[in-house]
Order: sequence, then structure tokens, then C-alpha cells
Amino acid sequence: MAILAECPACHRKQSIKHKLCKCGEDIKKAKDSKRVKYWIHYRLPGGKQKWVSVDSYDDCDGYSIEDARDVEGKVRTNKREKKLFDMPPDTEITFQELSEQYLDQEDIKGAASYRIICMRLNKLNEAIGDKIVADIQPRDLTNYRARCEKEGLSDSYIDDIIGAGKTVINWAFENRLVSSDTLRNFKAVKKTMSVGDNARDRVLTVQEFDEMHKHAAPHFKGVLLAGYWTGLRENDILGLTWDRIDLKNRIIHFTVSHRRRQKPKPRELYIIDPLYDFLKANSGPRKIDEDNHVFQYKGQHLKNISRALRTACKNAKISYGRDVKNGFVFHDLRHGSVTDMRKAKVDPSVNRVWHGHSNGRTAHEGYHTFDREDLRKAGQSLLRYRTKQRKIKGQDAEKRVENL
Repeated sequence: MAILAECPACHRKQSIKHKLCKCGEDIKKAKDSKRVKYWIHYRLPGGKQKWVSVDSYDDCDGYSIEDARDVEGKVRTNKREKKLFDMPPDTEITFQELSEQYLDQEDIKGAASYRIICMRLNKLNEAIGDKIVADIQPRDLTNYRARCEKEGLSDSYIDDIIGAGKTVINWAFENRLVSSDTLRNFKAVKKTMSVGDNARDRVLTVQEFDEMHKHAAPHFKGVLLAGYWTGLRENDILGLTWDRIDLKNRIIHFTVSHRRRQKPKPRELYIIDPLYDFLKANSGPRKIDEDNHVFQYKGQHLKNISRALRTACKNAKISYGRDVKNGFVFHDLRHGSVTDMRKAKVDPSVNRVWHGHSNGRTAHEGYHTFDREDLRKAGQSLLRYRTKQRKIKGQDAEKRVENL
């Protein structure tokens, strides 16, 4: 911290000990004639420099060295007691406390991904949770990344953990809880993976699906059918209730709310024959107090399918797991649905609408309107394509047997 004198000629701020400015101005004579303006220079805890004019304080003469010394003493005391007006809040709060404030927001608590966000932040808090936010430097995050890599964690998982921390800091900056310096420190740490680096390309053949469905547990068969013939996400399928199933019009009504930043959007989906047959066979009258979810296990809402999927894959002799070569995960049914619709020559815009992807790729496409008939035709095209593939593969198998 120091008092600086501003040259009246070139406005250069310099030590009050200088008698002659570099521009040639006689600073001593300028002081005597009250032409030198005084400034207070200090640094905030984050390292940011501040220059404050003495005359910006009430009842202070910016050209008085006595007033400058008084202001310097006041600023020094306030800084020591952390009472500076512009002292950023992130100099007194830890990352653990900041992340708890973030998770306490109503829109965050209502997000479908809330549990995953908590897991990622808890993981990051193990490394930097006790650090003052303003003291966290890029090297702290890069060192954490290196430790995670040694532990064998995947690049995408590490990016997700650090990305959760960046989200907290962005939110805090928007709410004036952290300084721009803190925001810059977190932004300086780049992601290891680029978009598409971890994209999956596993698509089940019709024969693989038939085998998996054949060996699946009874309570899991319907979930497989729904995933295969709708391409819906796992959470959307498990959350389906009977009041959203319109068997008369063969329509599934549901709300897309998987993205926290987007408002839930109502959607409809055409029920293709194999799924329709299953739903019709299981749509009997229900008791008033009975669970209304479509997919249940022992009378309770089915919430987790990991074990059932792993068992079905094992019995069908299909590799299971995201990190296993050619391994299958439930989300791959969605990949297969998108891919097979493309091969069935379904209009790309209808394909995107069916799977809940954004249709506003171009200004022209943004004006397209789709109705139930478009969805019905898309569903029928998918059914015809997969039926044809099943017949072709069956004929090939027969030929191989004949040639033996």
C-alpha cells in the first residue's frame, strides 16, 4: 500500500518521494502550488490492484498530503479488518460453503440431474472444499486432474467433475459472489476431451435385441421394448405412468425435463405394434391406492435397471458396460433408434422431433410443424425396416445352414 502523486503535466502516478517527473515537471514545486493530486494504491486479497483518488472520500482534499495520509491509514485498517467496500465475498468463503449455497437453489434441487451434480461436487470438495475460493489457482485444478488420472478415472469423468466446479463459479459470478479473477482462474483450466471424443457407436442388431429380450427378467421385458421402440431415455421410460398412455389413439404423453436450463416441454410419441401389444396386455383395471407407474417390480415403482440389464446381457452373451470393448449400455437403444430411423429413410426433421432433439437447426426448419400422422408414419417406417432386417438375417442364417 502506498500514496502516489499524480504529475499535473503527464498524469503519471509515482512515489511521493520523487522531486522530478520523467516528463521534466518539477513535482516539488507542483506540490507547493497544490497542483499534485494524490492517490491510494493497494491490492485486494486476490491480487487485483486498486487505485483510489483521495478526493473520492467524503470531506477529503485530493491535493492535500495530510488528507492522503489519513485516507491511507483508514484503508490500511479496513483492509486488515476486511472491511473494504470493494472486498470481494470470495475472500471469506470456502469452495465447500459456496457449493452448498449453489445446491440450495430451488431450481437446482428440482433438476433431474441433482443427484449427479451432488456426487460430482462432493468429489471436487474432497480436494479443494476447504480452500478459500479467491485462493484457488489453476494449478490446484490441474494438480487435481493429474491425481485423478493416476487413480485411473476417465478423462470424461474428470472433465465432468471440474465442469461442475466451473458451473458453481459461473453461478456465483452472476450473483456477485466471486470476483472476475476467480472466474478467470477456473476458466483457465480447459477440458481434456473435445465434443464427440467419447461418442458411442454401439447399435444392437435385431438378433441381439431378440436374444436380450428373450433372456430378460419378466419385469424388465417391457422396459427393453419401450427403449427399443421409442428411443426414450431411461429416466423418461421408468417415469411413465398409465395416465399418460392413450391406447385408443396409440399415443404416449410425457414431459421432457432432462435439461435443467430448459422449461419442461410436453411431447407425444406414437406407440409401435410390439410395444402396443405389451401395454395392452398389461393395462388392466387398477386399484385406487395402487402404484400408477407402468414399469414395476413386486408392486413397487421400478427405479433401477442396472442389475436386470447386466443379467440379460450375460444370458444373451452380449458384452455389457461402457468401458468394455463393444459393450452395451441402455442408452445405446436410443442410438439404435436414431440410426435405424435414418436407415428407414424417415425425414431427418421428424427423426429429431421423435427423439426430442432440437429442430431449429436452420431458420427454415424452425417453421416446420409436426402432427401425430408424421409420428405414426415414422413409427411404421421403423417397424418395417426392422422387420425386413429380421427376415434378411433369418434367410442368411438358413443359407448358411444349407451350405454346411
